[in-house]
Amino acid sequence: MFSVSCTLNHQAKDDPIVFFAQPAATHLHDFFGAMGVDAFTTVDELRSRGTTCGNSGDTAAYWAPSLVSPDGTFVQPKNILAYYQAGKAVRAFPQGLKMIADFGGSPNTGFACSQSGPFSPTPISCPNGTLKVHIHFPFCWDGVNLDSPDHRSHMSYVCDAAHPIELVHLHVHIQYGIVGGTNYRLAPNPDGTIPAVHADFLNGWLQSALETIVATCVNAGIDCKKMPG
Repeated sequence: MFSVSCTLNHQAKDDPIVFFAQPAATHLHDFFGAMGVDAFTTVDELRSRGTTCGNSGDTAAYWAPSLVSPDGTFVQPKNILAYYQAGKAVRAFPQGLKMIADFGGSPNTGFACSQSGPFSPTPISCPNGTLKVHIHFPFCWDGVNLDSPDHRSHMSYVCDAAHPIELVHLHVHIQYGIVGGTNYRLAPNPDGTIPAVHADFLNGWLQSALETIVATCVNAGIDCKKMPG
């Protein structure tokens, strides 16, 4: 296993996967990792922008809906922890892969107070003072497409004939330093509805660094923890 910690980069109503080239078209997102990501960002731009992640090779972009406090202000996350792991030999993400993970896609997605759940679709109170959002991304790839018209069907949580290639498993934990989470909510959509828990990922890693991590940590069964860049 390998993990990397990334601090908040910025907050913006952009989404370069679902609303590419459409600035301020969606709800407010928290962006982590690659710096300066906006509605027009392409994977070719990510490597030159630097990163807020502890590993300098991780210039991937991670984003998720912002959290709104009871008084209407937006909560600044403490950080995210991105875990790369698998139970058997897997491949690294191909350069430029786009992924979305939704609540309900995996049982390990939702709000929680601990690493192991239980997981909730809405914010909960955490006596330990840290509310987490757990996101488990799909890991079975069709082997051809870096994206798809619905931004989901090229990936799956089940490896089958349509998705034969198992990639490294990505789990993202967004951490907030708040206790009473029951009156919090995710940032609303432009029409006022509240989105479900989800997150997005655009693979802009230095590909050689990601390939090395998958080979020497994930596939070797070694816990590299937060290996420096």
